[in-house]
Amino acid sequence: MLALFLSGAIALQIAQGLVYQRRITPYKVSYWLVTYEHGFVRRGLAGEVLRRVAGTAPSLVTIEAVQYLLTAALLAALCLLVRALWQRNDPSLDLAAIVLCCSPFVFDFVVFQRRPDQIGYLVVLAIGFMLWKRPTSSTVTTLVGGLLLAVAVLVSDSAFLACTGWAAVLVVLAPGQSIRSLRTLVRLALLNVPPAAMALVSATAGRLDAVHVQALAATASRYQWTDVVVFPYLSDSLRTSLNRVAEMPRTMMLGSVLIGGFLVLAQAWLMTGLGSPQSVASRRPRRETTLVVGLCVVGLAVLMCLGIDWFRWISGFALMATVSFGFGQLMREPAAPTTGSGYPPRGVIVVSAYLLAVAAFPNMISLSEGLLQLLLAYNSAKP
Repeated sequence: MLALFLSGAIALQIAQGLVYQRRITPYKVSYWLVTYEHGFVRRGLAGEVLRRVAGTAPSLVTIEAVQYLLTAALLAALCLLVRALWQRNDPSLDLAAIVLCCSPFVFDFVVFQRRPDQIGYLVVLAIGFMLWKRPTSSTVTTLVGGLLLAVAVLVSDSAFLACTGWAAVLVVLAPGQSIRSLRTLVRLALLNVPPAAMALVSATAGRLDAVHVQALAATASRYQWTDVVVFPYLSDSLRTSLNRVAEMPRTMMLGSVLIGGFLVLAQAWLMTGLGSPQSVASRRPRRETTLVVGLCVVGLAVLMCLGIDWFRWISGFALMATVSFGFGQLMREPAAPTTGSGYPPRGVIVVSAYLLAVAAFPNMISLSEGLLQLLLAYNSAKP
């Protein structure tokens, strides 16, 4: 019964993401048109690899096909995580599987976004699987994982703040790891130094001047998509990025925080033991885990200071938190075998209602912005 519910939830999440946005938007396509033709530039690795493989400027069909393959790989990894949780027949692991399937920040968010930066999320999932399946090879896993995260930073510079911290969470959650251990500290260094170094290189040497930005934009003109593309942001400095955020409409900022915060809190409530308080809520996180998660929160705050995509930052943060929660449950000491999932009917009913309540997830920001504008207009009209 639980397997049927999980499968249906995943199907619904994927379907609503596709129904809302079946084709990739011009802005997202433009990520694949940023290349190294005019010198090193941040976010240029994916487009450069695609250009070299295609032998010329890639067609729209090629770009969409590659992006769909990347998204499909990420969805497959998430499905494998859900399957691993469900197969253990443990109440707390069943809960983690339900949260993964019902959260609007997982399957729905992944299908809706479809950007090259999903490579970073895929790397974090690969690190989680390796730490779970091969705990004795943690040093090799963190070394390779750090190098792959550095590659992800070359694809999207936000990957350093959005993904690296959560990979560190997985290292700390792995059995036998302690942040006081020299071995664990070395593994954390292997994981964090390569992407941090690449993020520094991208920030200092990855900016293009106006001439080169115009040359890149000319590549997109073949698709007649010169109005809404990523190219103007490639020359942004730290000050420019901060100014862009400061100029954002306050209703959009407030809507992102209110709606995103509400959904994150609702999901956190589910993750703290809905239907199984004795096996989940009673497990307090270790101090080092709390510390590393706190650093992830700092990373989210920095992203929100530097980029205007607030709702995407919040969603990516929640995606990685949910994945880390799932792997954390997998890597803990196995519980005694049970005869069933241990969930009372009310748990499934509440989770189902939560799933249905956020079915229109991609529309929530525009809806909340409209409501906030009406509220502000009403307040300003009051005597």
